[in-house]
Amino acid sequence: MRQVRPPRSKVARSLGPEAPGVDRGEAYTLYPFLGVRPDPWRKPPAKEWEQVEMRYRMEVVGDYELAVRNVETDIRTGTAYPHYAVDTRFPDHPPIFVCDVVNNNLERLAMISSATVPSPIKMASVAVANYEAHFGYPDFLGQITPVPDIYRIENRLGTLLADTVSAIAGTLIKRSNGGLKPQTKEKCAELIAQLHRIWYASRFGSFDGERRVHDPYFVNTPPSDPRMGFAEAAQHYGLLELQRRFPDQSDPTLKEMLSWPLDLLRNLVDRVSPLDVKRLNTIASQLL
Repeated sequence: MRQVRPPRSKVARSLGPEAPGVDRGEAYTLYPFLGVRPDPWRKPPAKEWEQVEMRYRMEVVGDYELAVRNVETDIRTGTAYPHYAVDTRFPDHPPIFVCDVVNNNLERLAMISSATVPSPIKMASVAVANYEAHFGYPDFLGQITPVPDIYRIENRLGTLLADTVSAIAGTLIKRSNGGLKPQTKEKCAELIAQLHRIWYASRFGSFDGERRVHDPYFVNTPPSDPRMGFAEAAQHYGLLELQRRFPDQSDPTLKEMLSWPLDLLRNLVDRVSPLDVKRLNTIASQLL
């Protein structure tokens, strides 16, 4: 929420990719507009911007595709496409990890590689935030909704966890009766795969375009409380949804039920890329 113009950091005071004392890869990541320095605190003179915080985070939306969205308005502002590529300077070396970042017009904003920054995907939201600030927030004009759902992903996380609990319970019952159907197993595997994609996106946190820092991914309740990582958010929103669905059950019982999908998710982590949707679902199915 913009009220006071904060002091600029060392990188924000630089003149672009060739600025002395700034890592070339980092500068290109942050300022990919031919050396033009964006002003991250400039906003169009419109009344509706007074209560909008420029925070961005990503979510997996398809095979090897992450959407970058503004958290407070839920407006999509860009897309990140991670992939591997050969470094032309060292063709005999193993491929490097690259993340192409484009705006909503599919114009490239940055090509970020693991040769210059530790986490190319994490910097995608920074590139989008700088693009929006430099060009006067073109993706926001005329798109402010009266009541945006800032808890869309958080509520989705709670719903997925509760749905997975129900699916696992149904799977166990049908298996004990000798009547487990492939469709039941596939449904449970898909729910776990969707949880895995939320977990993966949350690894890169959220980027505050005004404070110029990365914070945890998930909004807390109330929003003024500190933001949360995946483990804390899963316990918080998963328990809230289970309490709503099973009001007669005690919290210890619900927490035990909540551990079912989280244990399966823990086994799935790092076994397959969440961006490889087909293989992700196959591996998740094998865990059941």
